[in-house]
Amino acid sequence: MSCAQGQWHLISELLWSKRLEKSREWLLILDKKHYGISEIALLTGFKSAAHFTRMFRESYGLAPSEFRRKVGVEFSVNN
Repeated sequence: MSCAQGQWHLISELLWSKRLEKSREWLLILDKKHYGISEIALLTGFKSAAHFTRMFRESYGLAPSEFRRKVGVEFSVNN
């Protein structure tokens, strides 16, 4: 891998990381529950819900819908 390719790879990884972080924030905000997973995927720069779900699961160990349910349960128990 050339230096330029390595830099591009790092930039690409950073962008995906930021998109996933933003989508996670949207899933955590209870006011945004009216947004579906597909809408959050598109709003955070993913081309499809399937790709978003795959990337989210790889990063956080849960599908976005599972994450949202788990957060909702923990939120209601803690309040």
